[in-house]
Amino acid sequence: MNFETGGGVDSSPTVVDDTVSVGSQDESLYAVDAATSEKKWNFETGGGVGSSPTVVDGTVFVGSQDKSLYAVDAATGEKTWNFETGGGVDSSPTVVDDTVCDGSQDKSLYPVDAATGEK
Repeated sequence: MNFETGGGVDSSPTVVDDTVSVGSQDESLYAVDAATSEKKWNFETGGGVGSSPTVVDGTVFVGSQDKSLYAVDAATGEKTWNFETGGGVDSSPTVVDDTVCDGSQDKSLYPVDAATGEK
């Protein structure tokens, strides 16, 4: 597999259902077909994406340097919600039950509702 993004790739890829999800410093989250290496979609954030994506129940969760945690539909690449933190988000989100948790460069951990993005 070979797929070129528009910037450096600092995140670890996540593979679910033959789709590779990966962030890039070109301010995008990509979904790539694992068999053909063709882009399915990309979602643009307002900052570099060094956070490794987490995929749960058809939703991709990822942080960005634009101080946001995002939930993106895994099939379409459409934003479901975003939650603003106090600093850039480089760490990888963890999902437990109905809560997604991620840390920020503002020295805080943010647990939010996975369905709504509300605290």
